[in-house]
Amino acid sequence: MRRFAAILLICLIIPVLGRGAEVEPKKVYFTATDGMKVRGDLYMPWQNDAPFIVLFHRAGWSRGEYIPIAPKLNEMGYNCLAVDQRSGSRVYGLMNETAVLASQTGKSVEYIDAVPDMVGALQFVRDNYATGKLIGWGSSYSAGLIMVIATETKDEGLVDGVVAFSPGDYFDRFGMSETYVADHAAQMDKPIFMAFRQVEKGEMAKLSKALPKETPSKTFIPEGIGGTHGSQALWPESEGADQYWDALKSFLNTYFPSENPVPRTDDLPAKLRTRTGGGMNVGPANPGDKDRQHINPRYQVPSIGAGAQTEPVQEDPEAIPAGKPKEEKKLGPSLN
Repeated sequence: MRRFAAILLICLIIPVLGRGAEVEPKKVYFTATDGMKVRGDLYMPWQNDAPFIVLFHRAGWSRGEYIPIAPKLNEMGYNCLAVDQRSGSRVYGLMNETAVLASQTGKSVEYIDAVPDMVGALQFVRDNYATGKLIGWGSSYSAGLIMVIATETKDEGLVDGVVAFSPGDYFDRFGMSETYVADHAAQMDKPIFMAFRQVEKGEMAKLSKALPKETPSKTFIPEGIGGTHGSQALWPESEGADQYWDALKSFLNTYFPSENPVPRTDDLPAKLRTRTGGGMNVGPANPGDKDRQHINPRYQVPSIGAGAQTEPVQEDPEAIPAGKPKEEKKLGPSLN
């Protein structure tokens, strides 16, 4: 009888949480690898074994970049977490709460400073929500960083795949080499999707050439139009959005299909998983290259292993007080 009731409940819920439904995101906070408190929005209509995508925003923005995107990914069968990295500000009406807190506590908010937030977000999802495939998704500067993180943590299996909208070597001003991202691309061993606009053909050629031939990959640039920078390319009002979506869907369906996700029937508790592995060091691709001298201890990532501490999930706590984060440097016209 109980089994029949459970089946009936699922049948009643499927039309509500089906592929065409919008999901109200839940506010969550977690800890970056350097102890910083980080804000995220959890879009999770499916049970823990559905593929999970962690979404990182572009320069000067916030988790709001994914307001028009995450619900559509939900419809496709994916759970998502949209993250506020400390390097950012406001978009789509949402202030970057992590950037506000970083500013209030005197922390640096350059692009490279977002690494602890990004690694912390991936660890948080691995430990609390995702038992299936985990995909790291970046936009602009975070697209380059997610490629770095994916290769630096490949022994730990932190991510299973990468989506990168407008990645590039944007980090030489922070002491990294002009081929920082390309050097890591050369070590990529996970399925990767890269999307660009027409004026980014140089970065596209550079990074595509760097990828190992055996690495499963899909590179996209729109035809007949200029395209749009970063994940904004998927916004419905963006030029060529349908082209970008079609290319992305092809990649996800090939390497991370979500054919029959099971809807959540309640607020599932966090499912903590014990993960083992060695330490991570998000630094230059080659230990002996000139970048090593620039690696600051704040970029060192603690090991994921037995006894590692994970902060419990906190849903709907009191929000960080609103405020204006420090004005951040822009990378130039190509990122506008």
